[in-house]
Amino acid sequence: PAAARPRAGESPALAFLAAPDVERELDEVARRVRQLADAGAPLGRIAVVTRQARPYVDLAVAALDRFGVPATARRRTALREIPAVRAVRSLLAAAADGWSRHGLVELAEQPYLANELDARMLNFAGFSRRISGLAEWERTLRQLGDAAAAEEARGSGDDGDHRRAYPPSPRLRAAAEAFARFAAQAAALDRKRTLAEWLEWLDRFLSEDPWGIERRIHAVPGERFDVVRLDLAGRRMLGELVTAWRQALGAWGGADDPLAIEDFHRQLDDLLDGDVALPTPVPHGVQVLEALAAAYRSFDHVFVVGLEGGRFPVRQPGSPILDEAERAALAEHGLPFEPRAVWDARERELFRMVVAGATGTLTLSWARVDAAGREVGRSAFVEALAEAAGLDPEHCAEETSASEVTVPGARLYAGADGPARALHAWRIERARRSGEPSPWNGRIESPALLAWLAEEFGDGRLWSPTQLESYAKCPWSYFSRRLLRVARLEDPDEDMDAATRGTLAHEALHRFYDAALAKVGGPVLLREHDREWASPLLDHAVEDAFAGAQGRWLGHPTLLHAKRAELRRLLHRYLDFELAQNEKMFNNRSPAARMLRTGVAEHELTFDDVVLERGGVRFRFRGSIDRVETGVDERVASGGFVAAVDYKSSKDSAPGGGSSAREAPWHDRVVLQVPLYAYALATLRPDLEVARVEYRALKQRETVHPLDLVKVDRAAGALTRDAAARAKLDTALDAVAEHVLRIRAGEFPAAPVESCGCPSFCHALEICRVKGGPRVDNH
Repeated sequence: PAAARPRAGESPALAFLAAPDVERELDEVARRVRQLADAGAPLGRIAVVTRQARPYVDLAVAALDRFGVPATARRRTALREIPAVRAVRSLLAAAADGWSRHGLVELAEQPYLANELDARMLNFAGFSRRISGLAEWERTLRQLGDAAAAEEARGSGDDGDHRRAYPPSPRLRAAAEAFARFAAQAAALDRKRTLAEWLEWLDRFLSEDPWGIERRIHAVPGERFDVVRLDLAGRRMLGELVTAWRQALGAWGGADDPLAIEDFHRQLDDLLDGDVALPTPVPHGVQVLEALAAAYRSFDHVFVVGLEGGRFPVRQPGSPILDEAERAALAEHGLPFEPRAVWDARERELFRMVVAGATGTLTLSWARVDAAGREVGRSAFVEALAEAAGLDPEHCAEETSASEVTVPGARLYAGADGPARALHAWRIERARRSGEPSPWNGRIESPALLAWLAEEFGDGRLWSPTQLESYAKCPWSYFSRRLLRVARLEDPDEDMDAATRGTLAHEALHRFYDAALAKVGGPVLLREHDREWASPLLDHAVEDAFAGAQGRWLGHPTLLHAKRAELRRLLHRYLDFELAQNEKMFNNRSPAARMLRTGVAEHELTFDDVVLERGGVRFRFRGSIDRVETGVDERVASGGFVAAVDYKSSKDSAPGGGSSAREAPWHDRVVLQVPLYAYALATLRPDLEVARVEYRALKQRETVHPLDLVKVDRAAGALTRDAAARAKLDTALDAVAEHVLRIRAGEFPAAPVESCGCPSFCHALEICRVKGGPRVDNH
């Protein structure tokens, strides 16, 4: 119509605007609109037009508001994303997912559902083991409450990595009671229904509202009446959808097959694909329009935004089955398949009508990068219009920088003390990069906190070797884990977790050597001729370990046989390694012949309170030695000697396990666990002398960081004491005392030792400020 065309003999002033990104594009458009308004242009005669409503309509309204320009628009929100509707979807999704941890925690954190669920307790339970089903969740929460109460009754503190720190037992028990009340209502979602029955249930759920969704909707958050309007519109539309669906089933019938909740949830979610369009509260001002609403309307000033390639013109949806020639052929036969040429012609006509609506000025704008930071090109329509006007958009487009966009009322700088603050921050960063402890790198200076540390980690503290070794590897990692309680949590998956796998291996070896001790009648030093009885004994030990692990998540039941076979293979390969190592001790050509021969005497030797005084520092520690051996060397009088072995699932679990230089962890003074075991053995067995301590890596079948304090002189047939090994042991024990002093003094710098680096599974990687960033490649 004539009203949509420029007046005869006149053309609108044409401008191009290229912005770095979408937000700055719309900020610049809003700034120009504000200039027009200040010059007296009627706001109702200004239009900001976009082809796609999301995200441009909302962003344009927000940008205009920042510049103090009133705007009116129809803002679209996907029905499934309206908060009140999303609350219903979250309930159905949690049931469809088998009441997983993620689904239940989302329900607990839903502000629209009054269900009393405790998100923190659900996370604690769900991250500790794999749980599914309402009954199992309730049972697990009650069991954890009982375990927490028992732990509180024992009064034990932090005992390293092996004992769990439970939340308060009253809170766990309250969470179990609240979950029982929730489960009484949610259990209705666990049975199958026909589609008509599911719709009847949903209709009744919306009307009865057992968890008070509507009451929560009317609790206006502050002055956000727009949120209430949206929630009420979404809830009304969901109710209308259910009613129409039930009417359609009544008129046309439907399948009578029972549906599980996941099937109904999927069907309902497919139908929630529409939008709810609500007008902005302001009925006047700049018109923010979609292109289809702007066609055939005229304005004095038109800003067409979002002219990136793929946005305007919108690309035709592709077909995974038909190519363009097949679609055109079907369209010729009257079938509803639109050829690309028809689609493109309609997009061109729509753009022409939008452009024709500008009677005064026309501004075309686009962003150079999209929301993901990818560079994008401008629309072909920009080129076409520029060519018709005899212009080159590359030279005419005004590039906008962030510094040119100002928002009235916004502060452009922090204040007069800005340079001083910047200099102060630079000094902090320079001090942190030095690696030395400072207030900005792990040194606590608060008198109250220092007093607490002195008391908490004083002489009464009961340490574990694992704690001390973790501090030696990286004080900041120790601080964040032990004091801040930062943890890296992951949902248990279908597979067995690494901790359970390691526990099963330890338990199987424990059972194997207990049985071997009973068979041999004394310390066990396995040799090749023992393989015939040792192999089946190890198989029985693996079976018994799995049988004794009932209650732990061992992976999906269908994989249990494979996991059992996998552990059996691992331990048989380790048995082969141990048999070969022991045979070398009897080969005079091998360096291993210098080792004092010892046999396994017991497993899991627990000690509760060993006192170590070193360099004026006194501290207590406790732990458990995986394997204790006693002397069985007939070449010398070996009965007065003892040795200790600590199992590691992988050598990466040992200090500096990934380091190519085996001595580096000793030099870095991070090998502390086996030296402390040596000291504990000497204290527990004062009549025996410690001959050797070492780690054993089961996966790699290696001995890691062995410390041979006593050796056999083959020529003289006598024992010798290794002074260098004794010096290593003394240095390690001195290091333990120094680490304890540093902890008591409040020093926790981000300083991982070179030989250990930063393991990729460290919980503190995202909050670490070590110079150069975490060195994950070192481990």
